Amino acid sequence: MRLFEKPFRRMRQKLRFSFDGVEVEAFEGETLAAALSAADVRDFRTARHGDSRGMFCGMGVCFECLVTVDGRHNVRACMEPAVEGACVSRQVYPGGPGGPGGTAGAPEIRKPDLLIVGAGPAGLSAALAARDDALDVVVIDERAKAGGQYFKQPNSGLVPPDGLGVDAQYREGASLMRKVREAGIEIVQDAVVWGAFAPLGIAVVAGGSNIVYEPRSVIVATGAYERGVPTPGWTLPGFMTTGAIQSLLRSHRVVPGRRVVVGGNGPLNIQVAAELHKAGATVVAVVEAAPVTSPGRFGPLLGALSANPGLLLAGFRYVARLKAAGIPIHYGHVVTGATGDKGVRSVSIAPVDGDGRIDRQRSLTLETDIVCVGYGFEANDEIPELLGAEAVIDPTTSRRRILVDDTYQTRIDGLYMIGDALGLRGSRVALAQGAIAGAAARERLGGRARDDAATRKAARRLSRNTRFQDRLWQLFKAPDMLTRLAAEDTVVCRCEGVSMAQVRKEADAHASIGNVKRATRAGMGRCQGRYCGPVIERLIADAGGYVPSPHGVMAPRPPIKPILISDIAREPDVD
Repeated sequence: MRLFEKPFRRMRQKLRFSFDGVEVEAFEGETLAAALSAADVRDFRTARHGDSRGMFCGMGVCFECLVTVDGRHNVRACMEPAVEGACVSRQVYPGGPGGPGGTAGAPEIRKPDLLIVGAGPAGLSAALAARDDALDVVVIDERAKAGGQYFKQPNSGLVPPDGLGVDAQYREGASLMRKVREAGIEIVQDAVVWGAFAPLGIAVVAGGSNIVYEPRSVIVATGAYERGVPTPGWTLPGFMTTGAIQSLLRSHRVVPGRRVVVGGNGPLNIQVAAELHKAGATVVAVVEAAPVTSPGRFGPLLGALSANPGLLLAGFRYVARLKAAGIPIHYGHVVTGATGDKGVRSVSIAPVDGDGRIDRQRSLTLETDIVCVGYGFEANDEIPELLGAEAVIDPTTSRRRILVDDTYQTRIDGLYMIGDALGLRGSRVALAQGAIAGAAARERLGGRARDDAATRKAARRLSRNTRFQDRLWQLFKAPDMLTRLAAEDTVVCRCEGVSMAQVRKEADAHASIGNVKRATRAGMGRCQGRYCGPVIERLIADAGGYVPSPHGVMAPRPPIKPILISDIAREPDVD
């Protein structure tokens, strides 16, 4: 359903396009995914084995929402704007050629002093800190609008420019973006980074143009994407990440169904459930893997309260809003599966104990149109790895972490990394890291020297909010469900349709990620192993044949994201 409540009045005119020959109404500024969701269309394409797929991640990572637009195949509906008269159709695997591309000429070489990749909280904060009249600072971002996953802004046709009346999260993001623009910093939107080449080359397709940036310094602020936890029915249209439904809601004022179940682990799920309820959706239930807060968690609760009382109280308000509305919160439960024909019709939930054992005998069934889940995040750290940054395995998380110094510079001179790409710590930590890294890069490039007082202030914010995040995740501590929910026939690799049984068989036999890929094609699809890679890694580790490596689950190679060959290729020079 499309929401029309104030202050989110729609400022632009309506437009119309067709989807499989049926007229669909949209508003200027909406993506195809938002317009189709508002029209109650969730089935966007037919996958490799004939099953229906729809939007999953909502941020251009999973490539599940591919459609064909005016003859162009493999178009991401969650990133593509709706335009008047477009002929859009459901895409059938494999989708065919991409269609006409860009100029296909020699790449344009741009040499700013500082290139910031990502326009979320970390990247925007770094841009402000790095501004200097003597330096050319450029920010590039894959989305149509800056703000990232946290500062999701309303689309261009949705609210008045001043954003009056919207919530504090909207206002803070709008204020930060306004300051960046007023500082004269260039932000290039719709810029897809497809390659990174030593020493600091960043290859980009933006608006059909082939651009190679060769800056003197790079700050990587590419954020993170939600972790994929294979679950029976998770490929059904209507089963999506929490971030995907929040993007539809906050950026487009669209809810893709009347009845929603929110599940997974972490405070974001509580916030999204409260926002959905406020917007008018029927939130059937919240399913939280962590147990209800007990006296044993009193210490982390006090620690979070002392570190950032405002954020903790905001969380309590979300919970209070849900309870006041009579929305059940099933603590210590997980979503164990979804059922439906070409879309979700019901989900099952069951209790889970602290060791991850699921009591399926006490399973409940909930009728719903949509289920959104979030079980944490994976870092977007391909660029530093391609550039040769050194990494280690973090002993507390068993995950890869890029090594940085106290200014967030990696072991590569001039290459910095900040925000959730470095490790999930939330927007407040990202803002502080951006302030520190931006000032350090500015000084390194010959701009103004760092202001010691400003640096100390950012360091204090960083320390305080790091403590808050640590205590918060102690409160939401839950068993790792990465490989515990899937049945043997559950799809693990969404792109190639590879099941848990297929992956487990090869993992047990070969104990090598490379061999599993060659035998099953898992990890060889459009998302390039972003969702199935950690699952495969865990299964091989469980089989005793793999120790987590700082080189990553599946080593990234250009293109980092699928692009049209015609966007970067050119005719060879002929004498």
